[in-house]
Amino acid sequence: MALENGFHLSYKGGTYDDSGQFMGGTEILHLTEHEGKLFAAVGYWMDRPYFVATKDSPHPGAQIIRRDDPDSNWQLECTLPGPVKLVKALTSLTIETDSHGKILEQPVNILVGGSHSPLGFRKPGARSRVHTRISSATAQWVHTNLPNSDGEEVRAFRVYRDRETNVDMIFVTAGAAGIWVGTYDATLPGLINWRSNPELADLPLRPMSMAQINGKLYASSGASIYRRIDGPDPTWENIYTDQFVSSKVLQRDIGGIRGMTAVPSQVKQDHDAILYFLDNRMIRVEPEDNYNGIMELDITELFEQRTGLKTGYTLGAYNDILPILSPDNDEPIFLIGMMASIGPKFALLTGRTSYGNYDGGGWILIRNKPGQYELTCIDDPPITDDMPLIAIRSIVQSPFKDDKLYFAGFDCNFYICHNTSWIYEGSMEALRETARRSYQTPTLDPHDPANQDLLKKRAKQMLYYLDDNKDGKVTIDETRDGGPSRTEAWKAWFRSVDRDKDGVMSAGDLMAYIKS
Repeated sequence: MALENGFHLSYKGGTYDDSGQFMGGTEILHLTEHEGKLFAAVGYWMDRPYFVATKDSPHPGAQIIRRDDPDSNWQLECTLPGPVKLVKALTSLTIETDSHGKILEQPVNILVGGSHSPLGFRKPGARSRVHTRISSATAQWVHTNLPNSDGEEVRAFRVYRDRETNVDMIFVTAGAAGIWVGTYDATLPGLINWRSNPELADLPLRPMSMAQINGKLYASSGASIYRRIDGPDPTWENIYTDQFVSSKVLQRDIGGIRGMTAVPSQVKQDHDAILYFLDNRMIRVEPEDNYNGIMELDITELFEQRTGLKTGYTLGAYNDILPILSPDNDEPIFLIGMMASIGPKFALLTGRTSYGNYDGGGWILIRNKPGQYELTCIDDPPITDDMPLIAIRSIVQSPFKDDKLYFAGFDCNFYICHNTSWIYEGSMEALRETARRSYQTPTLDPHDPANQDLLKKRAKQMLYYLDDNKDGKVTIDETRDGGPSRTEAWKAWFRSVDRDKDGVMSAGDLMAYIKS
């Protein structure tokens, strides 16, 4: 499927590889290059029929898929045992020393993935899991448990060389339980010798990102950034806490600071600052200015200017921020995938794609310079509600020696989904072209008979999201996690929708609501 604005569909959940193996998924959570090939992490969260396989709808659980060259089809690389629903991390690591700091004869490249425990979180015997590709020739994977973890998701990996011991160390985040450290060991099945306990423990929220800035290692949890103090007995210190965030967004499902990335400092030449996303904002932190935080962008304001739609909630830099050189002047620019909620009424009536109360336009922020951002998208013209581009989770440059970019995503947002995962190919030129276009968000006429089937379908999706108990009834006292909170604003909205005043929100109520 090629769009008019230069993007091409590379992968859609619900297909089979050249060997006849099923590849599905509700979400693509990561893209990563490894040894000249492109790998993708496929998740099955909220899949219909939700861990129940049928003849026409296989449900293998989380998968890793692979593309070998720009002309080949995607192939199934690995299905994670368990099953588990999500592959929350997928990273190519290059290790150059052994556990004593001795330089290896040849650098070792390994691909690692991370997941939660098949037993669930914080249950007896549950351990977070690391999946290591130990053989390129046979695509062999080894699955190991992270010692003394509690089954939480593995979110991020990072290789960092301790500046005191000169050892290449592998860091992995495993929920609020903390950050574990390992070293390369060729004698072990999984090639990594993990320490028994976390180096940084008992964090306020699951850590969402790690980054090396100016030669130092940083990790985020909640609204705080921690810096590692190297040495034989390393420690971590909290060096920064965001002053812009609203405390209501600091919860487990949303997480905290995301996408920490090095950007050129505006304070000291040849040094870097830290760029991250939190609570609808892009923030730059200057280490050379006593870790002063500067708000560069309120994404909600830019989204309203671009689309004419209000959004009270955006999520950006799901896993990382992609730095690339501008084709115009070889200056660094940064691409940030994102998602936007447009509220229930606009989501029902938008002429663009939507799913639940989220816009399906495939939105991307381009950071050209500090405080100078553009908002562009993949979906222009719109596709259909059967192919909503909600939440660009990962953006990578092509490993195939061309100028392509790959974009991947979808976020179920607690809605039942099936085969909604996708990967697109495009280019920086295509992103720039879409960003330059004037844009008006079309609106469906709720009274037009031709729109009724689509509107009813959207209404049913929204009711399922709001139905906390999944008993087929949405009442004033229940909302889905991540949805409207139990506040007076939610209650007022409920009463405005409950047109027959029977205390239950129905599809008929929503249809009457949007027609009013």
